[in-house]
Amino acid sequence: MKQVMKPLKSVAFFLAFLLIFAIAFGQEQSLVDKLSTQLDQTAKNLGSAITTSFSSVSTDEVIDAGLISEFAESIDSRQVCLSLGKYAGASDWRIDPDGKNITFTGSDTHDIQFFVLCDEGRKMKTTMQFFPETQINEKFINHCPQFKPENDRIACAVILNHAAVQPKPQPSPPFLALFVFAAFMTIPLIVSFRSNSLQLKTIYVVKLFLFIAMVIAFFFLAQIFSALLTLALLFFFFFEANLSLAAILLGFTVFESKNIKRSTFAVLGFEVVALVMILFLISQAL
Repeated sequence: MKQVMKPLKSVAFFLAFLLIFAIAFGQEQSLVDKLSTQLDQTAKNLGSAITTSFSSVSTDEVIDAGLISEFAESIDSRQVCLSLGKYAGASDWRIDPDGKNITFTGSDTHDIQFFVLCDEGRKMKTTMQFFPETQINEKFINHCPQFKPENDRIACAVILNHAAVQPKPQPSPPFLALFVFAAFMTIPLIVSFRSNSLQLKTIYVVKLFLFIAMVIAFFFLAQIFSALLTLALLFFFFFEANLSLAAILLGFTVFESKNIKRSTFAVLGFEVVALVMILFLISQAL
């Protein structure tokens, strides 16, 4: 029994590690964190600009210059002016007259990006000429009191550069393969767990833990490491099929009932089909 528990403990430890890893790396950096980081970077490199990575915004969400500057090390709220850029006047967006906060009023979640440029306030209108007018121009910042000829302090323009309805998430083909595999495996797996063989049950417990690990990985990491997860899924089905084959070749099913034997072969068959399916998907992507 102790020999059986050792591999189970190892698998449980692996699952716990995978869950912690997924939570740590699967969380997206908030928009406030992104903008405060970009403000610090541009404030230290005056005249250079940064376009933020995509963030999401939902109904009645407020983007506040004061809150952003609280997380920035080198900028305060008086030095930051928000702008709707080319989206000024759009029905889904509202902005304070002095550019202190922006409110999204639309009903659909949007993916957004900001263009960030910092320089001395008196130099901004000259500096912005080095950048495309679609990103920054005088019309975009004419409401900002920071960009006056007499202001020699650092000032930053944070301009809405892109806003589009967030596409509905579509399940990837590898995830669909995993889902189909789970659906077909349910009944044979239940039957196999009715076995009297401790070795056979141990193998299927390990297989079940590995399946749960893959589901956790897809749930948290599919948007970050999609190509890597497809490869991981290939090894998953290869390993699962080998475990099923080992149970048969090692004779763990010899003294089992016909239903158990059929279930074991059925599980192996589903895993081989899933393995071929993943190989096909990978070949189509190459």
